[in-house]
Amino acid sequence: MEIVNIVKNVFGSSSLSLAKKVACDLSEIANCAINIVNYYEPATFKLEACRNDKTFPLTSTEIKQQLAQKILQQTKG
Repeated sequence: MEIVNIVKNVFGSSSLSLAKKVACDLSEIANCAINIVNYYEPATFKLEACRNDKTFPLTSTEIKQQLAQKILQQTKG
C-alpha cells in the first residue's frame, strides 16, 4: 500500500488508522483483521469496535473480546 508510506511521512501526522469495509459477520471481520496484522506485522496494534448496527447480536465490548482472541490466536501476537 503505497499510500501508507506517503502518509507516514506527512509532516505533523502522528498516527495512521487503516479501515476496510466488510460484511457484518464476525468471522469475516476477524479474517480481514488477521490478514492486515499478518501483512504489516506491527509491533503493537489497537483494536476498536463501534457497533453502529444495534441489531448486531454482540455489544462493542463483546466484539472486541472475541476479535482479539481470534487475532492473537492466528498471528504472531
